[in-house]
Amino acid sequence: MKARRVIGCLGFGALFVVGLGVFVAWNWDAVSTRFSQAVSAQSEKTRTTMFRVGELASIGAQLESEYGTKPEMSYDAGENGRTLGISLMDHFVPDGATPESHAREIAKFAIGQTKKADEIDAVEVRIQSLAGDPTSHAYAIADLRAR
Repeated sequence: MKARRVIGCLGFGALFVVGLGVFVAWNWDAVSTRFSQAVSAQSEKTRTTMFRVGELASIGAQLESEYGTKPEMSYDAGENGRTLGISLMDHFVPDGATPESHAREIAKFAIGQTKKADEIDAVEVRIQSLAGDPTSHAYAIADLRAR
C-alpha cells in the first residue's frame, strides 16, 4: 500500500515536471523575454543603490567643502530619467549672481565631482531666491556639459 502511494506521488511529480517543461518550451520567447526584463530591472536597481551609497556622500562632501553648507542629496531613477537632487536651503546666493546662474554653477560643480556622470540625466538644484524663498532649477546633463 505504501509502495503504491510512493509510486503514485513519483508519477504525479514526473508528470508535473514534464508538463512544466512542455509549457516553458512552448512559451520560451515570453519566458526568456520576461526573465531578461527582470534581470535588467534588478541590474538598474543595483546600479541606483550603489550610486546612492557612494556617489551621493562623495558629491555632498565636495559641495559642503566648496559652498560651506551641507546639502541634502537625492538620486531618483524613475520614469522621467535619473535625476540628481541637490538642496542647499541654508546657502544664500552670492552678491552679483542670480539664483539661476548660481544654481547652474552648483550643478556643474556637482557633475564635475563624479566619475559616474553618465548615470545622471538631469540635475535639480534647490536654493533660496534673492527674496529668501525656495526655488528649484533643473538642468539636463547635456546642457551642463555644453556650456
